[in-house]
This record gives sequence, C-alpha cells and structure tokens, in this order.
Amino acid sequence: MSKTYIARASLEVNGVVTDDIKSIDISEYDVFKKVRLMFKSGEVQITKRYSGSFVYVVPLTNPFSFDTLIDGNITVDYENGVREEFGGVYVEKIGAKKIDGENEIVQTITWIAETRNGNTGATIQPV
Repeated sequence: MSKTYIARASLEVNGVVTDDIKSIDISEYDVFKKVRLMFKSGEVQITKRYSGSFVYVVPLTNPFSFDTLIDGNITVDYENGVREEFGGVYVEKIGAKKIDGENEIVQTITWIAETRNGNTGATIQPV
C-alpha cells in the first residue's frame, strides 16, 4: 500500500496567501442518499457539502485574521503532484489556541467550502 503525503497546504483570501498550515483534515461528504419508495428503495443525488479543519501555526507577527474569511481558497498539494482545491471557503469555527511552551502556538480552524476541484491526477505546474 503506497502512502501519499501532503507536501503543502495554503489558504488564499483576496490575494493574501498564508501557508502556516501544519496539517489539514478533509471531511467525508455524501454523493447519493437512499430514499424509500412505495414498494422499493431508490437513490437521489444530493448537493455536496465540503468541509474539514486545519491546524494553523500562529506566527509571532501578523497572524491571519480568520474572522474576516469570506470566499477564500484552500489549495492542497500532494507529494505525488496532485493538487486539490476548495473554493468559496468560509470559517465555521475558530478553535482555542494551544500553547504548551515547547512547541509553536497552534489553533484549529474548521471550514466549509462551496466547490472542490482536483484530485483527478492533474500534475502541479512548476512555478
């Protein structure tokens, strides 16, 4: 079984990019739902709801303000060259900051997105 690692995750809002993301979690989403019919069952396609969370490393100067995050973009670049992009990103919940005196200050941010593109095997263009 091969393992795929995330090489980079970034968040962009109005041209401002932050890549102070330590880890990212992309939640599952439903595509079809079973429905009960009169004498059998069927399926109906539903609107996809993309969501997840990421651990943000809070920098010592100029931390990103998630209170004003409206219509952002999250880009996840995988080690194998695949890129996954989420558009129309909004913050659902801003978690507590974790300060332990040994590691960097981190904060969990929960997000929702309107669109998802990628993970189709497209390769990342070199910059």
